[in-house]
Amino acid sequence: MKDIQRVVLKALSVSLLLTYYCCKTPKKIVKEDTNHFTIERLKSNGNTSLTLEAYDYNSKEKIGGYVEINNVYVNFKYLENHFLPIVLDVKAENSFNILFHFVGSKSLKINKLKVFEKDSIIIKAYLQNENIVD
Repeated sequence: MKDIQRVVLKALSVSLLLTYYCCKTPKKIVKEDTNHFTIERLKSNGNTSLTLEAYDYNSKEKIGGYVEINNVYVNFKYLENHFLPIVLDVKAENSFNILFHFVGSKSLKINKLKVFEKDSIIIKAYLQNENIVD
């Protein structure tokens, strides 16, 4: 009888752990794709955050530069031969105007991105080279 109780308790423990981890992980809500950027909106149990990454349009390699968010400038950091994403904890129920910049590339603007409670938003911008003629 005690063996059956142990098996039932183990099964119950495993099912509770699985339920907890399934509820804890972020859930994809929306993914918006264009030729020049993707916006992935996840729901999480953590903070409301905004993650920004910049890529070269042709090679799809990460690039640096800076991002202007509601007139505040933030640089991409370079560490161990690659550019790190910009991760910001933001206040929910706000909208953001985001402008990506990189030398020799056309700037990319995303207007009025609305952020809701417990959103985890990942934006990947693909910047095209400027056609500069001498």
